Amino acid sequence: MRAHFEYGLALFDLKRYSQAAEEFSAVLADDPEFVWAHINLAAARFNQGDLTSANVAITEAIAIDPEAAHGYCIISHIRQAENDFRSARKAILEAIRLEPTADYFLRLAELYDWQGNRNQVLDATASALALEPNHVPCILLRGRKLAELSRLDEANELFASALRENPEFAEAHHALGRMQLSTGNADSAMRLLQEARRLDPLNVNDRLALAEAYGLNLPVFRTLNRYVIRWHHWQFFRKWAVAVAITFVLCIATEFIDTEMVYRGNPTLFEGIWWLFCVLMTNYLVLPYTLAKVARSTALMVARREIGFGWLAWIFQPANLVWICLLHGVATLMATAFAFTPEVFAILAALSTCYPLILGIVQSRVTVLFGVIRTSSLFAILRLLLLIPLTFLGTLAVLIVAFEDGVLGYLVLSFFFLITFFSEKLSGRAQNYSISKIHQ
Repeated sequence: MRAHFEYGLALFDLKRYSQAAEEFSAVLADDPEFVWAHINLAAARFNQGDLTSANVAITEAIAIDPEAAHGYCIISHIRQAENDFRSARKAILEAIRLEPTADYFLRLAELYDWQGNRNQVLDATASALALEPNHVPCILLRGRKLAELSRLDEANELFASALRENPEFAEAHHALGRMQLSTGNADSAMRLLQEARRLDPLNVNDRLALAEAYGLNLPVFRTLNRYVIRWHHWQFFRKWAVAVAITFVLCIATEFIDTEMVYRGNPTLFEGIWWLFCVLMTNYLVLPYTLAKVARSTALMVARREIGFGWLAWIFQPANLVWICLLHGVATLMATAFAFTPEVFAILAALSTCYPLILGIVQSRVTVLFGVIRTSSLFAILRLLLLIPLTFLGTLAVLIVAFEDGVLGYLVLSFFFLITFFSEKLSGRAQNYSISKIHQ
């Protein structure tokens, strides 16, 4: 019996789930009360996609031993596959109550990640790392969430501390290299990514990231990279302050630009300078996204073999450059349209201060299954209900500035920005409210 069980575990580790399930079934034929055989059979059936058999096996395991913590962990996986977040969360919390381990806190963090609740992910991973500071999956998940929240310094320190504890930690080399690359430190990123590939060439060979780092280290791109502002990594309040400043500049510009003269074909020198400013600013805002792609395409053309790409990768690089040129072309056309209708540009800049609400709506899954609104759908609806009146107020304020009483418009605009200053907190409250409603 024990030989069957150990052989089943070995097959499970090799992801040969069907054969593993047969071995666990053979164990249960001899000893129907063996809890771990039931649990591992449920796990094997789950990985095969047979949720019905997995449910039967795990139910039998819990009936034999109601305090089998790992059984509740398997239940959480099954319930997640059934799109039942409430039951999945309840199951893993029971596992944590019975046996608080880093693995179970990681499982809780993964559930919150599935729901898009980053703050809860950070709380769960913090609990896991308090129990096991070198828990690799927790470090990777927590670092990724910190990066998504633009807390890059904390993410960098997390990966760096992991490397100090374990210099052979290939995934940490890779994660830290990607972080360095996203912040523009291409030289450090290149070293870290190469070391990750050396340590684990099969699983941690991020050739695209290596190509990007290689390209950004080329002389021309190194110079450009030094002056790129990666605004998408800024903290919310810094983005908010910049958007507010740009909005007020554009509102003031509406009072100086003579639209009728422009349409008659007689733009003033000021209007020409203003158009050039809009074009340069719009293209500069796009540059953090396009520079890396241009550098990567160039690297694949000049160092394809060194990075490890086939010859097909070289052939398609000119097509990538065409798309990049089109993106800058669209940015220029938008800048031209905005230059002589600055009130439209001002409205977009003002509404960008609500970006946490907009981002939450876009990232939420808004499907409704069998008449039941999922947690993430309710999350999106609550954010949308907050965004609609703010959009109306911000648009109204800019239009009052542009076409009516400027003083009144600036007062309404100031009130609008006072509200949007808390849009990140409002977005978080909407998320916490939606999840708490599902948990009731």
